[in-house]
Amino acid sequence: MLSGRSLPFLPYSRYLRDRFGGPVRKLCVDAGFTCPNLDGNKGTGGCAFCNNAAFSAGSRGNRRDLATQVEAGRRYLARRYGESRYILYFQAFSNTYAPLPELDYLYRLFQGEEDVVGIAVGTRPDCIDHGVVELLDGLAAETHVTLELGIQTIHDASLRRVRRGHTWTESRAALELAAGRRFDLCLHAILGLPGEGREEIRETAEALARFPYHSLKLHNLHIVHGTDLAEPYRAGRIHLPDRPTYISWVADFLERTPPTVALQRLVGDAPPNLLLSEGWCHDKPGLYRDLLAEFDHRGSRQGIYAAAPLRLAAGA
Repeated sequence: MLSGRSLPFLPYSRYLRDRFGGPVRKLCVDAGFTCPNLDGNKGTGGCAFCNNAAFSAGSRGNRRDLATQVEAGRRYLARRYGESRYILYFQAFSNTYAPLPELDYLYRLFQGEEDVVGIAVGTRPDCIDHGVVELLDGLAAETHVTLELGIQTIHDASLRRVRRGHTWTESRAALELAAGRRFDLCLHAILGLPGEGREEIRETAEALARFPYHSLKLHNLHIVHGTDLAEPYRAGRIHLPDRPTYISWVADFLERTPPTVALQRLVGDAPPNLLLSEGWCHDKPGLYRDLLAEFDHRGSRQGIYAAAPLRLAAGA
């Protein structure tokens, strides 16, 4: 296996090892947040692709207190990977969508525990404001903090098709607010949204490269039961990329991503009992090898077409 430094892209595991001097893993927790696209602020049905049972640390009806979740997560990760340190990942729903005092309390709950090196906070661009950014920036002076933003695409027509409930203008405002802060920034993008192909994916990568960020999560659009995309997929009105096409799109995206950005996720998946579309997303080691082969075939690597980031002041 090639080392992280000789790979054609930067893996997040190498980024964390370089930063912390040893293995660090993300431990997912569900702190009981909701989402403005569910509670009536933006909508009530959620995103058209969204079934949180497919990816959440817990479900609304089976959520335990955070201390119990953390202890269970420690045991599971230790059994699977061996001893390491942890970043607590506030994953389920929109984890900045609450009053600031509540956020401050939750984010600090496990500070000072020897094996906890920081937090990651997943949220939507329209759940970011000056107060949230200032809170995270202050906390980042004390511990490692990553803000994860579900940008998904820069194309407003695509965002409307999947009923995302926010616009590229809102995403851009959140990116500008986060620029130059002490916390890390991770961006999420979905490849294969209805109406999008290679050109739209390249445009999203190019637009995101103009903003300073630290890591990236790429997600194939897959169809799960219980979502608004399930019926049109069954009816043949939604066409998903096959495995080779998806890998070629990932390479396109990474060629336009700055080489300092670490790849946190190559592909997303869902439990087999929920997944309606093809199951190749579960073969993560194979997809990793496919991406290496694709870069080798191209004679390419991450960042060769990336534009220089815009010069943005903190909170611009």
